[in-house]
Amino acid sequence: MYKLNDSAMTTKVDDELLILDPAGGNYFGINPSGTRILEILLAAESLEACIAAIAREYEVEKSRAEADLAAFISRMKEKGLLLEK
Repeated sequence: MYKLNDSAMTTKVDDELLILDPAGGNYFGINPSGTRILEILLAAESLEACIAAIAREYEVEKSRAEADLAAFISRMKEKGLLLEK
């Protein structure tokens, strides 16, 4: 599955997650929905389990959850914040 980049530092401010990438010196803010999706993704045993959990929690079709999750993963990987285990 996935994990956060080992060099990334995180802190929660209210319901948002702030991620500092020390290598690039950039801060990234993730809104409450994105924060929850990341929590589910990092804890899930499989991508299918993650999609099912997101669909259930947000009451959306699995196809919508899968598309949204794929976009989220793509953005996080593009920024170098999310790595495959």
